[in-house]
Amino acid sequence: MSNQGAKKRKQKNDEIIKRLQILLASSNLLYILYRIIYHSDSFGGWKWFTFILMCILNGVSYFLLSAMTRVSYNQSGELIDGGSELSGGFCEYYFDIIYICSGVQILGLLSDKFLWILLIIPGFATYKIWTSFIAPWIFAAPEEQPVEDEKARKKREKLEKKQEKPKVRYVR
Repeated sequence: MSNQGAKKRKQKNDEIIKRLQILLASSNLLYILYRIIYHSDSFGGWKWFTFILMCILNGVSYFLLSAMTRVSYNQSGELIDGGSELSGGFCEYYFDIIYICSGVQILGLLSDKFLWILLIIPGFATYKIWTSFIAPWIFAAPEEQPVEDEKARKKREKLEKKQEKPKVRYVR
């Protein structure tokens, strides 16, 4: 009873991973059967490149999601941790990549023009990097020097003069 949350999370993660497996297998199988086998005469270099790119993106995203759902057991075989929660953070981006690639594969059966939808992924990544890291760093306002009043200035000058004096030690 103490690990009910971990058990529920493990079951939920298993269901999500199973749905992703079905989605990836069905979209890849449809694409391979229709585009590569049935229309092999029109399947050229660009289409091979996008198919391999989609397989790599799907594989990496799926691997990272499945790595997050790994469970851990203690020595007696009891469930300790049911894996990470697959909501929020980078998990959402991994799901988005899988859904975009699978959608492009299915829409790619209708027309090759749908392969251009894949440009959403690097476009969004560039946007997030720009707005989160680069733009704030470039356009950050310079730090203002604190304005010191007359009393603080005199105290600082006095301290600087005291530090400039040679320190002599007299020994008898």
